[in-house]
Amino acid sequence: MQEFPDRTDFDTQCFRWEIYNRPRLSTWHKGRVMCIGDAVHPVSPYAGYGMGMAIEDGYYLAKWLDGVDLRDGRAISTSYDEFETQRLEYVYHNVEFAQTLTKVFHMVPEPFATIRDWVFDYTPLLGHFLNKGYLEKAKIETGQMPELYAGTGEHLQL
Repeated sequence: MQEFPDRTDFDTQCFRWEIYNRPRLSTWHKGRVMCIGDAVHPVSPYAGYGMGMAIEDGYYLAKWLDGVDLRDGRAISTSYDEFETQRLEYVYHNVEFAQTLTKVFHMVPEPFATIRDWVFDYTPLLGHFLNKGYLEKAKIETGQMPELYAGTGEHLQL
């Protein structure tokens, strides 16, 4: 680590990540074009949030378009509106949660960082926030995915 600064060209090898500072969008589509993933809800490259939500976007968009006549602009628009109703608040909640975690884990000065680490390592506080902020909603959505229950016709009871 001591050699890191000497071996780094800070003009070409270091950059700022501004992508997570973009404001919320009220809609992700215009006409027949729907944008998903980082194009509409970029997240700091931290903990895989962006990748995970982009994969979810693709899955849910496909579900909303399943059986829709793609020649019918109104039907597509209706499906897009329903998709956005399902996804926007959920996604932006997780974007904001990821931004909060970035601040908590990477921007806390000493001695507060040591106290934070002790609290997260030896109390249930971190698990509580993860369950409330992310895992609870993810379990509900995952429980509604029939693909996980191939052949059973049942949904996961949580």
